[in-house]
Amino acid sequence: MAADHDVVVQRWLAQLPELEHIIECNGLNASDSKGIYAAQTLECFFGTIRDLQVLGQCFPNLTHLKLIAQPELRALQGLPINITELWICECALEDLAGLLNLLNLETLHIYDAGLTSAAILGQLKASNLTSLTIKDNHITNLQPLSTLTT
Repeated sequence: MAADHDVVVQRWLAQLPELEHIIECNGLNASDSKGIYAAQTLECFFGTIRDLQVLGQCFPNLTHLKLIAQPELRALQGLPINITELWICECALEDLAGLLNLLNLETLHIYDAGLTSAAILGQLKASNLTSLTIKDNHITNLQPLSTLTT
């Protein structure tokens, strides 16, 4: 794990300079791949994240993720699969299909993310989802959410 993860982190740091800023803003050290690998919580505010593959590969053990004010974020592919709590706010989402891979998702907050459809949200595994907030979006039909009964 350690040597392979070191290579992954260093590769992403070379490709995505803002990754070091994200790592340090979360109290981690970019040279400590074990700490990055073990991190369970990550908050990314006011950034330029476009591709979530970096988070899935560098932070595979995340359970709590907050992505706030990421105007270039369009799709949720590549999220770490262990996520139980996810906040996506102030983005321009076009593709939510990546949510379907989060089988342990319990809490989902999507605020002001440009959503126009609730179709994918209605396909989430309702047995684990206990909290869903979709405030300040452009969804006109909430019928797909009727499958999320408790």
